[in-house]
Amino acid sequence: MTFGWAIWITILAISAAGDIEYPWPLGKETPVQGTFGEYREGHFHTGIDFSTRGQTGWPVHAVADGDVYRLLDSLTGFGKAVYLRHRDGRVSVYAHLDRFHGAIASNVSAGRRTMSFRDRMDTAILPGRLAVRRGDVIGFSGESGSGLPHLHFELRADEESPINPMDFLPAPSDISPPKILSLSLLPASPDSRIDGVTQPVEFLFRPDAPHGFQIDTIPELAGPVWVHVTADDLTEPGGKYHLSPRRVEFSVDSGPVSVIEFGRLSYAAGENKRVGLIYDLAASHSGSGRYAFRLMTSLPRPAFLRATNQSMLDADALPAGRHRLRLVVVDAAGLVSDGTFSFVTRAAGAPPLSRISVRPDRESSVVVRSGETAVLSSPDGRARCELTGRGVYTSDPVSLLSAETTRIPIPHESTLPALWVYRLTPDGYPFAEPVPITVAHRGVRTPIEKCGVYRLHPVTRQWAFVGSKIDPDRREISAEIDRMGIYGLFDDQVPPRISAPRWVDTVEVRLDVSDHGSGVADTGSVRIDGQKLDEWYYDADRGWIRIFLSSLRRGRHRVSVVVADRIGNTARRNGSLTIH
Repeated sequence: MTFGWAIWITILAISAAGDIEYPWPLGKETPVQGTFGEYREGHFHTGIDFSTRGQTGWPVHAVADGDVYRLLDSLTGFGKAVYLRHRDGRVSVYAHLDRFHGAIASNVSAGRRTMSFRDRMDTAILPGRLAVRRGDVIGFSGESGSGLPHLHFELRADEESPINPMDFLPAPSDISPPKILSLSLLPASPDSRIDGVTQPVEFLFRPDAPHGFQIDTIPELAGPVWVHVTADDLTEPGGKYHLSPRRVEFSVDSGPVSVIEFGRLSYAAGENKRVGLIYDLAASHSGSGRYAFRLMTSLPRPAFLRATNQSMLDADALPAGRHRLRLVVVDAAGLVSDGTFSFVTRAAGAPPLSRISVRPDRESSVVVRSGETAVLSSPDGRARCELTGRGVYTSDPVSLLSAETTRIPIPHESTLPALWVYRLTPDGYPFAEPVPITVAHRGVRTPIEKCGVYRLHPVTRQWAFVGSKIDPDRREISAEIDRMGIYGLFDDQVPPRISAPRWVDTVEVRLDVSDHGSGVADTGSVRIDGQKLDEWYYDADRGWIRIFLSSLRRGRHRVSVVVADRIGNTARRNGSLTIH
């Protein structure tokens, strides 16, 4: 174990966070359930999520003097949010509030007078109109918008540049260092070998094993290889939330140290969504403790992130013999885990241990060059994918193959067997821009309007609806995708399920809604005594239809609720309620 190096890294991390500028926005330290820069589906997380232990109504405090310059009140996204601009030019954001406080609440109420319940309010506030002081209560924590009860807190150097809040908050009382879970080697060309084979290999990390990795023999590498490391950090206090570490450092032998560190992100040009350039999309899953970092890869690094542009590990370029890959993983508190992974390379010109080679079918693979457009077709001719040079990051071969279906689950509500499933490789590889994938509807008895393209999540093994753009003349269905992986054509002819209504208080009724196919759409209608009611919404996190009845008179009323899924199946529930 490289203890000397680990101690040096720890001292640096603590000194960097030593200048405390802001207090905890909830007035005290609470468990962090989401950290800055961690993997989220389709984007980097740009703030800190503080747990409110499943409760709402905790006072939220301004972390510094400043002016409210923006107020948001929406049923989606950040929900109810306050944006402050401080004297030092930084911006702080407080999102998912249950309600606003004081003059801020009065301002929102005034702005809402001419708006309907479902309208999204996004208002700019003139400088000096709503000034706050450090420690002032600006609202109360909630679960508005996306997510269950928590406070999403952001700091930004300017409007477009989120920065890591942990660099400016008190040092967290964290006693658990991050964990290195595994290291993966992935062949980067048909001629690459890992102990003579062309299949990816994952080596598990065990602190009691030599150098931390449990391996029977030192693996031999040949050719270019991608290197990924999977790590996890268990949050404190509380110890139940899995976070992404703050920094990963690595080097080969005595070579230069490369780094991936989350200190600053950017909204400009959508670069905060380039999450697949840092995380392996096929192996990462937010909340499960699997954060797979791309250490050595042919993919570029996002321009805004502190990350060394480290190319893949080319074993043939190293001298023959034994080599060491050194790893250091650091969390937000400066706690460290480290380890050394050993491998060997063969002499130049020497044959590898084996000549086992798995090459993609030439008819179903293509190399996309800058400025070119290529159409990739599956061997059976049923699926195709249109690729452009600006949409693909590198010149690695891209393949579209029929996937092995014997171990692939079928979506819960689909009547189609897993016959039309395709693997777009390399798995987990991101696209620079959305790419269309198209599957033919030939030979399928299910109505075409009930079919859609689904993607199999590589970790949870669950299917997610991607889209269903129908071309009835060509009998084809297409969808826009953002990554390579396993895609299939499935149907959904089952409408959502709606439970019996239940009272919450005198002014709110909730209905549980579920759909195990394409998922519930944010559309539908609620009618009271035949009149359309706007004061309702679908809470996707809870699976609830929430109906607000503050405008109804006392007495008995007829209620009709219509809910649709994303493929167009509808469900209706009729009933009655009495307001006393």
